[in-house]
Amino acid sequence: MDEKSIIEITLSTEKKQKLVQEFNEIVYDPLGREHYIQLLRQKIYEVLPETLINTLTSQRGTDNLAPAIVINNVPIDEEIYGSPSFEQTGKLFKSGTLSENIITAFASLVGEPYSIYFEGQELVNNLTPQAQNQFDYTGLGSEVELDFHIENAALQYVAEDDYSPSGLFFLGIRIDERIEPTKTFIADTRKALKLLSPFDLKILYGANFYLNIPYRWREIFSHEAMVKCSVLRGTLNKPRVSVAFYSNMMLPINHAAKIALAHFHQAIKETSEAIQITPEKLVYVDNRFTLHARERFTPTYDHQGCPYRWIQRVFVSPSLWAFRNFQTMGGRVFLPHSNQGIDHVFSYIPEIA
Repeated sequence: MDEKSIIEITLSTEKKQKLVQEFNEIVYDPLGREHYIQLLRQKIYEVLPETLINTLTSQRGTDNLAPAIVINNVPIDEEIYGSPSFEQTGKLFKSGTLSENIITAFASLVGEPYSIYFEGQELVNNLTPQAQNQFDYTGLGSEVELDFHIENAALQYVAEDDYSPSGLFFLGIRIDERIEPTKTFIADTRKALKLLSPFDLKILYGANFYLNIPYRWREIFSHEAMVKCSVLRGTLNKPRVSVAFYSNMMLPINHAAKIALAHFHQAIKETSEAIQITPEKLVYVDNRFTLHARERFTPTYDHQGCPYRWIQRVFVSPSLWAFRNFQTMGGRVFLPHSNQGIDHVFSYIPEIA
């Protein structure tokens, strides 16, 4: 493993208390309407030290990009007495909505927070292991390893717009303190690419792979199950990556592509770093060139039957323009329409005789 590249910061007790004072009484808007987002932005700029603000906002630029940023000692709600299922909101199991306000406020410094309705139903997604989803390769699964991937990688290709998030925020809410916390792995592809041969790189830069489209998105867009694409675009020091190593998501077109992909996978594992998303730990992952993974684990439950493991998540995008043709559930929670994109446009253009 190479030197650490994840930036890790610990908030002072003074700043933590100031965040509680400023954000505890703000009414969480599960739809993420504009007034709510702007209020959070205003407050977070007033509270955080300039150095931390600059670290986060620099992810909007092109230089000095961090693969991931870990912020410790972030405040969450004082009382946690359960955890939600996919259909439930987190407020039902906490003394308030401080954690929702905090994760959204931090996310608003990096980009535009948003949610896709069928991935979370509200602006802040609640990730808890569910018995009916235990073998799913999602944030609700547990009994399978969620290997290294770019979140929604294939959504870079389903239409003229890029629907994949540029970044993700995770905030630890609850764990079972009796057992070792589940590990999440972060891999900066810029480090991994240094381990590959010129031949492997040439293969990875070519359209030599088929990438599975997430099932729900495939249904909505009436799309083929896979898109043909390259794994890498851009320069080696600022690559755009499209890859997912779990559940046969990638299909190389030939033997050379299979070998190059295996070498890339091995380099990713060798250069990855492990973190544990525990309560009061906020994690940002740059989804353009940073892969993340989660180990398999066996969930534990409290006396109510609620999973102990509870992580909140927010997607961010440079802007919301890509979602302009989607149905909005209100604010920044989007539900994709079918038949959008250029085919949708052509359907409204009459034929010229």
